[in-house]
Amino acid sequence: MRKLLLLSVIVLSAGLVFAGGQGESADGSSDQVNLRFSWWGGDTRHKATLAAIEAYEAKNPNVKIEAEYGGFDSYYQKLVTQLAGGTAADVVQIDYKWVHDLAAQGEVFVDMNTLTDKIDMSGFDMKFTRAYGAHGDYLLGLPTGLNAFGLTLNSPLLKDAGIPVKESWTWQDILDYGGKVRALGEDKYLMGLQPQHFWYVIKIQLKQKTGNNFIKDDLSFGFEKQDLVEVLEYIDGAFESGAFAPLEETVLYDGKGWDQIPNWLNGSYGMISSWASVYTTVKNATTFDMTVARFPIPEDAVNPGLQTTPSQLLAVNSRSANKEEAIKFIDWFFNSEEAINILKDCRGVPPTSRARDILAAADELDTDVVTAVNLALPYSGGPENGPSLNKEIETIVKDYVQQVGYKVLTPDEAATQMMEDLEKVLSQL
Repeated sequence: MRKLLLLSVIVLSAGLVFAGGQGESADGSSDQVNLRFSWWGGDTRHKATLAAIEAYEAKNPNVKIEAEYGGFDSYYQKLVTQLAGGTAADVVQIDYKWVHDLAAQGEVFVDMNTLTDKIDMSGFDMKFTRAYGAHGDYLLGLPTGLNAFGLTLNSPLLKDAGIPVKESWTWQDILDYGGKVRALGEDKYLMGLQPQHFWYVIKIQLKQKTGNNFIKDDLSFGFEKQDLVEVLEYIDGAFESGAFAPLEETVLYDGKGWDQIPNWLNGSYGMISSWASVYTTVKNATTFDMTVARFPIPEDAVNPGLQTTPSQLLAVNSRSANKEEAIKFIDWFFNSEEAINILKDCRGVPPTSRARDILAAADELDTDVVTAVNLALPYSGGPENGPSLNKEIETIVKDYVQQVGYKVLTPDEAATQMMEDLEKVLSQL
């Protein structure tokens, strides 16, 4: 029995030698490597990313990648806890809005500027990449896609209400058309906004009024109190008229994707605010015809103010025990034709010119996703600075919007108290 086992081992070993790569990675290494890759998203993104991981493992039999994925709502807090405890994944998807706060913790991710000889970055727009992914000279990650915050339209409901299905909207349009949708039924509203998206409404409307970021680089407000009062009055009026779905409905699903929110899926909303990167996931869960439109811009805007960003960033944990393999995986993830064809537009319009060319030639890009980005890019408000992306500031703004929505405070009272609370945070930054 021992001789037979020994003979089997010898034959297997010879087979590995003469097979020229079984049990080895693409570069010939055979040491077992375990990686963890964490991301958030919807089902479409999950399935595509898992398929890409499977393809990489097939190409590199000595590599095993553990997938850690789920929703967005608790991802940031979990990541911060893991980074502090040294337990974060090797490859990490992060939001560009977290760059400032994450960089404040030190060099928690490998500086991508040091990897230009290991990751082909020639297809990226590096000016765009550094504008959103860097803190000073420290580049935390590479963009997974091009993204834009806009509108997704329920075409049949708008047509039933006699509302034009158009690409360009103003804030006044939302107020003017709200009553037409309400006339279709008590459960019908023109616009569904998740509570987290009111943060965008506040920032975008204020930038359209003033041309400034929410918080300036010197940590002063980019607006006057009256500007903030006017935006809160607009939100209050949209709730009053029924143009905006009531908070009592939407707050139940804060942090969830629109593909999981019943009142969108059952056709009760004429439009929703959404990122282009999740459009395909929402469309796959929706039974009615959808199309895309630009986020509202007033005719007298000082700055169009629209949010155009990376979908997310992909980073390498600087404390990873297998940084070299993680870097190889990211290079393959972005530049391999195999990966490009698997991932398609599951994270928005692909970030590299090579990926866009490959998918366009194969007619694999969702034209609505491309349209959503193209509609917004000429009207971008430009990159936001670190203070305007601060999570504590975002939480304060969202809380006061809800107090206006629930009629706890008037817009003037909310503006006064919000600015007082924001000043306390700013004094500590």
